[in-house]
Amino acid sequence: MYIKNETIISLGFASLFLGALLGSSFYIGVIILTPVRLGIITASLILFFHFNSMNRDYKVQPILLFIFLFYTYQFIVGNYVAVMSATVDSTTKVANSIFLYALLTLLFLYGNIYKRYIAILYKVSKYFMFILVIVSLIEITFKIHFSFSIVNTMPEIFHYTPSAFYTNQNDFLAIVSLLLIFNMLVVKYYKKDNRADMLIFVSYLLYAIFLSVITSSRVNMIVLLLIFLIFLLEYKKTLLTLFISFIMILVLFPSFVEMYNLYIDSISFGKGESTSMRFHLYKDALLNFKIFGEGTDNSSLLYIALENPEYQGMTNPHNYILELLINNGYLFLITYLAFNGYLIFKSILMRRYFLALTFMLYQFILISSSSSLFIWSQYIYYIGFIVLFIDL
Repeated sequence: MYIKNETIISLGFASLFLGALLGSSFYIGVIILTPVRLGIITASLILFFHFNSMNRDYKVQPILLFIFLFYTYQFIVGNYVAVMSATVDSTTKVANSIFLYALLTLLFLYGNIYKRYIAILYKVSKYFMFILVIVSLIEITFKIHFSFSIVNTMPEIFHYTPSAFYTNQNDFLAIVSLLLIFNMLVVKYYKKDNRADMLIFVSYLLYAIFLSVITSSRVNMIVLLLIFLIFLLEYKKTLLTLFISFIMILVLFPSFVEMYNLYIDSISFGKGESTSMRFHLYKDALLNFKIFGEGTDNSSLLYIALENPEYQGMTNPHNYILELLINNGYLFLITYLAFNGYLIFKSILMRRYFLALTFMLYQFILISSSSSLFIWSQYIYYIGFIVLFIDL
């Protein structure tokens, strides 16, 4: 009976993580069900019926309670502001907001069993990354994508760009980067002597660097190269051998080299325009001084109202921090930044420098995403980083 309960409980964790990783792009049948919603439902039922079996000494961690109350404030106040301003005009937007809060509630409840959270998220991430490798290779080789991928609408020259289970390549790379950072921390602090796990991680890391090149995701390229350099300093021989092997693979497969050349030819295309656009998006976001913001997922309202031609039709700040500012106001953002500052400072005091770097990289990665508020996967890894902080 104990073994059976353990298996069911592990299923609860796994369904929650996999549902968030697959996101909300897939719809199943005539009922509006998506992997993340199915994961939430499954994890909720398992939590309800097997809570007593999960951990006899279940104890709420103050840091997790704080971040949960923080997200509760975001949910209640953000949606209240949106409702009062009569901007909630989409059933999908309301449903997404409710399911996001449900996910965050479950992550809080499951996160307090932090050792199991770490172990199962690591396993799920490792196997899920293998699936991402296979799917992305198919996309690169055959230039085919899921119907919801924005790559289908891009010029044919970019159809080799993978987006896997996500709507665009930047979200895909953001998730890959967060996944690899989490796995890096586990390998660093828990599996340092496990050569197999280290080799698997580095192989995935090198492939992710390749993906960042062909998707022209500059932010994620910087993050992944930084991770590689950090590991290069610590595991010199193993990484050098794998790096040489990776270069040989690129040489042996002309199509990969051709894609790289296409990227180099197009990397400057629109670069100045993109920089100017982001400057105006960021500037106008910082000048928005509403106490409670525009309301949940309403950052577009600010940009539509300003009608600045420099936006080039863009109505999203492309920056998670600024999205929080526009949606929820300065007080909310300052609290969020102060909390993360505490995690960074405390990690440095504990001499967990990789962990301190992680909380900084987490914010940096989300700069590259155009839909960061509803990248479901980012929350499982953010809570994952926090439970690592608790355990270490």
